Amino acid sequence: MSTSAEISYEIMKALFDNAKENYSTLRSLERSRIVAYLKKDKSFSDVKGNVETSRIKKYTSGGTLSPFYDNSNWKWITGRCGDVDFFLSLQTFDIDESSHNIHALLDRIGLYLYKNSDQKTENITIDKEFSDNGKNIRVADYFVRMKKTEFELPLSNGDLRKLAAYIKKETRDFKT
Repeated sequence: MSTSAEISYEIMKALFDNAKENYSTLRSLERSRIVAYLKKDKSFSDVKGNVETSRIKKYTSGGTLSPFYDNSNWKWITGRCGDVDFFLSLQTFDIDESSHNIHALLDRIGLYLYKNSDQKTENITIDKEFSDNGKNIRVADYFVRMKKTEFELPLSNGDLRKLAAYIKKETRDFKT
């Protein structure tokens, strides 16, 4: 016979698993809406969302995580606007200006721009440093240069229009 603590854990685990699955499904739907909207606009090309593969579901951080971690809730979109490539993250990165703590802001959209159509987002070099109380810390370029937008999931139809306009403006103004 199970103890009440084991039953509570089993129920809690089922609730967590259900909530995670529903949340991931809703984020996938939002990613699909954004991709479909941008694809209809002739200013954008090669727009696609990441595919949730077994690699993401069994994420090991280069073999350092055991057991693996299901990272399939990490969602993004890539594409081009003119001659500028973009990486639209459905969770933006943040380095707190006062504490230098590093955060992932879930459901806040981030925009990273770059000019190199052959470069894959997963191969962006780690070459940026910032100082934390005199200690230099290296982080990925997109972590430092990702723009934190005002857009937060879920997006209204008006938000989709504003997001597309925002990407166009940022790519027009982009300088490497």
